[in-house]
Amino acid sequence: LFQLRRLDVAADSLRAALKLAPDHAPAHNILGVVLSNLGYSDAALESYNTAIRLMPNFASPYINRSLVLRHQGRFEESLASLDRAVALAPNNPNAHSNRGSLLTEMNQPAAAIPSLSRALQINPAMPFLPGIRMLNKMFLCDWSNFDRELADLSAKIARGEPAAPTWSLVGLLN
Repeated sequence: LFQLRRLDVAADSLRAALKLAPDHAPAHNILGVVLSNLGYSDAALESYNTAIRLMPNFASPYINRSLVLRHQGRFEESLASLDRAVALAPNNPNAHSNRGSLLTEMNQPAAAIPSLSRALQINPAMPFLPGIRMLNKMFLCDWSNFDRELADLSAKIARGEPAAPTWSLVGLLN
């Protein structure tokens, strides 16, 4: 139902499932995703927090929770949630990617680069990260491997790969 974008019905189905199994942390996490997509940020946070309370070592609700907190402008709380996700799942590229993107938004390029690099190390095909990583390096005047990275980024873009968000390209390509 979620994939079919029938979000209201998906939320109702998840609520019905949770009546049968109220301690099922993954269902609370998925309900949070659905509620967030419906625009119910506070209810989504409640679902994520419930999932975390029920299964504190489950990284996914920390990642999802961070997205809502970030959207609300609660950057420090979002970062703390991502730090916990990274600690729980150090090989999860989404945790590192979201952390690096958040730190970029927080104008902390030196802190963002290791997270972006780790995400790309785990999954080199992650969308947009090469451009975001390169932009952060430019903010720090880190020109190491610049020509090679720019050539790689340009080649990915030429192949139609989502290698960089449009806003990150302004300072990179002519």
